Amino acid sequence: MEHKPAVVVVDNHPEIREVLSGLLEALCFETYRAGGYAEALQQIERPGVCAIVTDVEMHPETGFDLLAYSREKYPDIPVIMVSSYSSHDMREQALKSGAAEFLSKPFTMEALSDALERSTRVLTV
Repeated sequence: MEHKPAVVVVDNHPEIREVLSGLLEALCFETYRAGGYAEALQQIERPGVCAIVTDVEMHPETGFDLLAYSREKYPDIPVIMVSSYSSHDMREQALKSGAAEFLSKPFTMEALSDALERSTRVLTV
């Protein structure tokens, strides 16, 4: 049986994690949820991970910490960073640090789908 491509969803707010996971599942992805950096490291190890969607603002580690780790250990897995507190400088820092995409919250399902398609080359429904 073939597995659906999976996305690790990282956000320290459970309700946002659930909404993002629901959007991704509607786009035919499996999701692995993480409430922060340490949990995300475990989820990245799971089979079929094709992307990581992470919030920037988490504590004590940030989305930038997760981005740096994933670029070092999993350079083929694109990271899409999201933030409610985004700025031009934050977006530029994310992209220069290796993020595949940067989305400002709130964003549409179409924006998330487009970001995943561009960064993973996985066709979404």
